[in-house]
Amino acid sequence: DDEKHSECKDASAASQNVFIGGFSMGGAMAVYCGYHFAQKLGGVIALSGYVLETCNYPSEIHEVNKDTSLLVYHGDSDPVVPFTFSEKGFNALQGHLNMRYNKIKYLQHSVDPDEIQRVCQFVMNGGGFSDMSSAKL
Repeated sequence: DDEKHSECKDASAASQNVFIGGFSMGGAMAVYCGYHFAQKLGGVIALSGYVLETCNYPSEIHEVNKDTSLLVYHGDSDPVVPFTFSEKGFNALQGHLNMRYNKIKYLQHSVDPDEIQRVCQFVMNGGGFSDMSSAKL
């Protein structure tokens, strides 16, 4: 009926305000879930994460989220998820997604306060990269 249809439209519009993100395996799951989700999201965030090798990207990226921005941060000294492994997976997505892959010098498998500040800027920008300072990291 019309009332249920209206509720579904409201939920779909609200999904554009949802950001999905995670750390390490949570980052891998955020990328997987975010780009397989059938409703438009505000953005996807992966911290010290990676791309699941079993995903057939870019062909499996859901059409509604092909323009959803992806923000990635990874430490170049990460002993758990090696930087080169992470970089290789995300490089495969370059050119298929609006993404920014950022390397943090000397960071191991952890989160840096500046990184959290950039994530906050990304969310406050509605998933956009404008006004995101590249200083310090």
